[in-house]
Amino acid sequence: MSCQQVPTAPAFNPYPRSVQVGEFEVAIGGGIWVAIGASGGRYARIQAGSKDLSIRLSEGVPVDSSLRATAAEWHRKAQRFTEMAIAAESASQLV
Repeated sequence: MSCQQVPTAPAFNPYPRSVQVGEFEVAIGGGIWVAIGASGGRYARIQAGSKDLSIRLSEGVPVDSSLRATAAEWHRKAQRFTEMAIAAESASQLV
């Protein structure tokens, strides 16, 4: 009985700009490091300069779309906080 070697197809990579490192998909570019994992739910770990973020990704949504949605939500919150800061500064001048 002989053992025949069967060539294996390359693994499908859902994130074409990344590489598999253990349980993570990792992408590095422009000073940003992103690791996408699935331990305990989908999440992305992002390091950019001194920023270190962990973002829970939406189930059933592509990673890039989920990250864009998170960024949009944070932009809306930042705008709201900026407006509140302006109102607080204005109020401080009245008292």
